[in-house]
Amino acid sequence: MRKSIQLNGLYVFILGVIVSFILDGVFYLHFYHLTAETSSLWDVLMSFVTHLRFSVWYISILSILPLLCYLVQYLFRKKSDILNRILFFYYYVMIGISIILHIGNIPYFLHFRFPLSAQIFDAIDPSATSLLMLVYTPTYCIYLIASLIAMVIFYLLLKKVYAYEFNPITYGAIKTIIMVIIVTLGLFTGIRGHLKKRHPLTLYYCNFCNDSFLGHVAVDPTFSIIKTFKFYKKKHKVKMCRKRIAKRIIKQNHPDMGRPTTFHTDDKAKKNLVLVIMESMSCQKMGRFGSKLELTPFLDSLSTVSEVYDNMYSVGPMTHYGVAGILGSAPSLFNLNQLKNSVDPKFDGLPNALSKQGYYNLFFIPHNEEFDNMRGFALSNTYNEVYSEKNYETKARINSVWGVPDDYLFRFGVDHINKIYNKNKSPFFATFITISDHEPKLVPDYYKVKKGDKDQQVVSYADWSISQLIDQASEQPWFQNTIFAFVADHGVIWNKSSDKMDRFHIPFIIWDPSGEIQPQACKDIASQLDVYPTLLGHLKVNYTNTTLGYDLNKTKREFAYSTTPEGRCYTIGKQYVLESDKHHKNEQLYSYKKHITETIPMNKQVRDKMQTFTDAELVFYSHGF
Repeated sequence: MRKSIQLNGLYVFILGVIVSFILDGVFYLHFYHLTAETSSLWDVLMSFVTHLRFSVWYISILSILPLLCYLVQYLFRKKSDILNRILFFYYYVMIGISIILHIGNIPYFLHFRFPLSAQIFDAIDPSATSLLMLVYTPTYCIYLIASLIAMVIFYLLLKKVYAYEFNPITYGAIKTIIMVIIVTLGLFTGIRGHLKKRHPLTLYYCNFCNDSFLGHVAVDPTFSIIKTFKFYKKKHKVKMCRKRIAKRIIKQNHPDMGRPTTFHTDDKAKKNLVLVIMESMSCQKMGRFGSKLELTPFLDSLSTVSEVYDNMYSVGPMTHYGVAGILGSAPSLFNLNQLKNSVDPKFDGLPNALSKQGYYNLFFIPHNEEFDNMRGFALSNTYNEVYSEKNYETKARINSVWGVPDDYLFRFGVDHINKIYNKNKSPFFATFITISDHEPKLVPDYYKVKKGDKDQQVVSYADWSISQLIDQASEQPWFQNTIFAFVADHGVIWNKSSDKMDRFHIPFIIWDPSGEIQPQACKDIASQLDVYPTLLGHLKVNYTNTTLGYDLNKTKREFAYSTTPEGRCYTIGKQYVLESDKHHKNEQLYSYKKHITETIPMNKQVRDKMQTFTDAELVFYSHGF
């Protein structure tokens, strides 16, 4: 007896592979101009092939269930139209998700220089701010439209495949067995990604050459999200070294941890603190650090009369990392958003320490208070008042995404600081989080001094806004008794000359109008973790530091470290940068002064020292002992 076999599933699998090939090709066309000058054609080709292997892995996983269903229909010689219709929508939805992620990965990668991961689930917030940002950013709208067009085209192709009347191919038992074996081997190979190596396809196979940029480009976003989701969901207990080893190293590196720091400062003499967390203000944008564009004249001039840390690094490449690092001295734990990871995200950091000393804490954010759980974080960390877009004038909003522009935020903030100061007569701590230098990067019409393209104009505007803050504050009675601190939430890849470490290299400027803090350029390594104890040292208030931060005027930091959502960790010293992952695999050592994409031979002694430092601190923090 001869039987027939339905080939729809096999053809859809082939269609999925073709779609992946096209999407991967489009993706690489976007980035080839960034690699053509520094990478060999062979490495670019290998990166593309690796990316395609990841895409085929996803298509192969999806095809297991449909092909099993078709095989059952074949064995029982029955065709189910309902089942085939269900499988049609199954394929459309699941491959459609991959299409959307592939296209969405292009602008995401252009901004962050790493692929989408499970971290994107943190962007799903009640305020829908992230979605609005996509709608109101013209360049992002292009990708949204492209996604819709791609979904329509894929639907028509898929419908054509399923509508086609295949002539049943009749096979004898032997031919049927051979075909089943071929299909099974094809799926097995697609899922493993290879036949030679012992282990199946993982993210570690992206590191096929010394150019880590090509390695990041090689990661398929669908594969990345699936593989990082398990780590995203589980409790973040970093296990890089044993706890007793971590304790010993922490004790050696942080001799003052847990010991009270006492100052005999009269309550009336306590200085106020205004802290500005600047959106995406990479050092690369400032003239002080070599920029020839003259976009930050005010910050550059302020740096000459301030205490400036020229080698400070953020703990991660996103705002929520920076806020936790600056205000809570909390290191980033890869793809964990610590502002949203609990109902009560509390840190033993800057606002809590100042609140204990009688400070009145104010928190000014330009956008919706629900985004990244900003209000919940602020109230959990002893901020007395939180101001967000619901408190601002409707006409002040520059768009429907990020609320009000920087200069309005500062004007509003100074007015409300005056009210609190006149009412309480107590020292205050005011925190501003700016947003203008973030997509969609809109500059107010009343700002007339516009230089260069949109990206440059918004940097110039952000700098001007800070000058307006100082001008307005200088007219207030509390001005001379206030310390102003400026630090970025994170760096950013800004142009073709950007280095991967520009995502983390940020300015930290401390200015005292009274002149008590002497101007100096500090060249030692610094971290966002150090903002809290360093500022408290200048304020001369009593506190007990239980964090991993240093008072940089008392203790020199040997290394800083930054982590990324996709699981990479960078340990930064004066001479070297060590890149690794949380499993200590695919490690690369770079010369600090040379271009970061050029590796140098691994020095085991240097590697062990740098790795041990970072391991101990992350383990210490994540376990909370």
